[in-house]
Amino acid sequence: MHERDLQVLGERLARLERENRRWRWTGPLVLATLAAVVLLGQAAPGNVGRTVEAEQFVLKDASGKTRGTMATRADGTPRLEFLEEDGKPRVVLAVWPNGSASLGLSEKERMGGAMLATLPDGSTMLRLYDKNATPRAVLITAADGSSALSFLDKDGKVLWKVP
Repeated sequence: MHERDLQVLGERLARLERENRRWRWTGPLVLATLAAVVLLGQAAPGNVGRTVEAEQFVLKDASGKTRGTMATRADGTPRLEFLEEDGKPRVVLAVWPNGSASLGLSEKERMGGAMLATLPDGSTMLRLYDKNATPRAVLITAADGSSALSFLDKDGKVLWKVP
């Protein structure tokens, strides 16, 4: 072989070694990228379910205590509750079998608080309770457009009423 042929052969060998090194690095990188695309493609936005179905959802805090529930009762009506650390409901949002809906807010001992309700006849009611769970103020707007406001004593007797 001539010196020129050896030089050409050496250049070709050097080029092949460079390409081989590139493939050694890019091959696994390409395979890893393809694997990631395949695995991550399983959770692509178009493939994610838009509905989650269950009979009950339970919200727990970091220590594992139940702090809220969303469920349907035996009669099929929904109820959402947010619970105090001791498990007592503090906020309750419910739909009732008679068609009314209510939002109840209670204080820590679950006695005093407020309840806002819409009734099947189209009227709306707001009740405010004292610490003994006695209604102390009631505001009602009837379906016919009339309204009434009542203040009650500690025994639940009306003290003052506007129509």
